[in-house]
Amino acid sequence: MKQIKQEIINRLALYDDALLTRDVASLLGVQSETIRRLIYAGKLRFIRYDGDYVIAKSWFIDYLDKNEIMPTYQDRFDKTIRDVLDFCVVPRTYKEILALTGYYDKAYLQKRITRPLLKAGKLRLTIPESPHHNEQKYVTVKHPLFQRENQE
Repeated sequence: MKQIKQEIINRLALYDDALLTRDVASLLGVQSETIRRLIYAGKLRFIRYDGDYVIAKSWFIDYLDKNEIMPTYQDRFDKTIRDVLDFCVVPRTYKEILALTGYYDKAYLQKRITRPLLKAGKLRLTIPESPHHNEQKYVTVKHPLFQRENQE
């Protein structure tokens, strides 16, 4: 998390001393409504100006120092991808992957996770000639560097 905070502070140099809710939202990778909720909850200092909330850079940095950064959707999605790849080192069924991810819908899992990973060559099917086979499983493709290390 410290790395994320430092990255945000580095990007903060591109902004004026007064930040609008959309600026703070962009820096944190969230919606403006999320920033307004932080303001309403008293977690982020602000002033009202011309119908918008204005946050001083120093107030925003204070917020970063006092609060844990919320993981963005992309951060959570990237973690899910890493979890699936780690989990599929051993061949796994789609039901096992559904249980791991917490998704309920097979079509959503295929659209968001398995098909993109198959296309990227990071996952492979155990029975590629029959993609709809009842005993089909997914397995992580080992990186060529790791295979060479294991052979030596």
